[in-house]
Amino acid sequence: MKRSFTLVELLVVTVIIGIILAAVVPAFTRLMTGNAVSYGLRMTTSQLNMARVEACARRRHVAIVFPNAAADLNPATENSYRSCFRSCYVEEDGASYKFKGWVPGTKWEFLPKGAFFHNDSVFSGKTISGVKDESNAVGNVLGTTDRSVSCAVIFTPTGKPVVGGAEAPRIKVAEGVVTGTTDDSIQRKNDANYLTAKINRYTGSIKTVQP
Repeated sequence: MKRSFTLVELLVVTVIIGIILAAVVPAFTRLMTGNAVSYGLRMTTSQLNMARVEACARRRHVAIVFPNAAADLNPATENSYRSCFRSCYVEEDGASYKFKGWVPGTKWEFLPKGAFFHNDSVFSGKTISGVKDESNAVGNVLGTTDRSVSCAVIFTPTGKPVVGGAEAPRIKVAEGVVTGTTDDSIQRKNDANYLTAKINRYTGSIKTVQP
C-alpha cells in the first residue's frame, strides 16, 4: 500500500530546501560576479587587440572609447556608465582628435553585470570630439548629439598607443554593480578582485596583469 506524505513532512522538506538555497545562492552569486571580472577583461583585451590590428592594416588612428562620464551618455542609457566601449576611426586635430566614424562591423560592447571600468584606468589623455551614434536605437549609448569623450585608448598607424602622460594606457576591470551614473552608484564593490590590461608604450602589445 502506497504511503502518503504528511503535511508536517512536506513542511520539513520545504524548510530544508529553503535553508540550502539561502546558503548556496549567495555563494553562487559571488562566483558569477567574480567571473564577470575575468570575462570582462577578456572582452576588453580582445577589442584592444582588434583596434591595434585595424590601425596597422588601415594605416589610420583607431580609438576605443569608454564613455566614463555621465555627460558622455544619452540619458536613456545611464546603465552604460563605466561599462561599455566601442572602436572608431579618429584623426589628429591639434592637441586633440576628431571622430571620423565607427569601425565597420562593431557595436557597443557591454561588460557583464558585476564588472565595471575602475577609475584607476589610464587612458591616452586626448579628447575625441564629435563622437555620436548613428541613431538613438536601443543598444546605442551616446545618442545622435555630438559629444566629446576624454576616456579613450588611441592606437597610431604603427600600432603604438598614444601616451598623454607619464604612464602608458592601462584598463582596470574591477568587481562591482553599476546602478547609475556616478561613482556613488557602484554597489557591492570588491577592491581586491580586479584585473588590468596594460599596453606597452613602445610596441602596443597588451598584457594582462593580476593583483
